[in-house]
Amino acid sequence: MTHNYSLKNWFASALVCLGMTASAQYSVSPIPHQVYSGTLPVQFNYDDSFSPAIALPFDFTFYGQTYNSVHIGSNGVISFDSYEQAPDYPYIVCPWVINSQIPHVGFSIKNAVFGPFQDLNNSDGQGVIGYGVNGTAPFRRFVVFFDNQSHFQCGGATKTTSQIILHETLNVIDVQ
Repeated sequence: MTHNYSLKNWFASALVCLGMTASAQYSVSPIPHQVYSGTLPVQFNYDDSFSPAIALPFDFTFYGQTYNSVHIGSNGVISFDSYEQAPDYPYIVCPWVINSQIPHVGFSIKNAVFGPFQDLNNSDGQGVIGYGVNGTAPFRRFVVFFDNQSHFQCGGATKTTSQIILHETLNVIDVQ
C-alpha cells in the first residue's frame, strides 16, 4: 500500500492558536509514514461534532500552554480548548466550512490541530474514530485515528483514513 501525504499545503493552516502562525514555534518536515494503533473508540457518533473531553495520559505543551485533555472533532481535528462551558454542550458543533484564511479570529475552532480537516460523516457507522496510547513513558504517543471515514455527500463512496499523533516530552505533532 502506498501512503501519500502533503505537509506544506495544509500544515501552515493546520495549527490555529489565536493568530499565531505555524512557523512561530513549529517547523514542518516530511516524515516516514508509520501506522500507530489505538483501540478506544470515541464515544460519539454525531456528524459535525466534538467529543467530550478525553484525558491525555501525559501533559502536552502546545504554543506555550500545557494541556491534559483534548476534544476530538468528527471532521479530522483535535482541539485543546475546553468546551464543557459551551451552551450546546455535550453536542458541540465541529464546523465543516472554512470561509476565511486560518488562523482567523472569527473561526470557531481554536487551539487545534487540523489533520486533514474536511467534511466527514461519522454518523453513517462505516468507519471508526478512536484513540490510543503507544510506547512507554517518558516517550509515549497519544494517537487519534480517523479510520475509513465517509465524506459527507459522497454516499460512502469516498473514504478518508488519517492519524494525529502527540508525542510525550518532545511535544511533537505528527499528522498522517
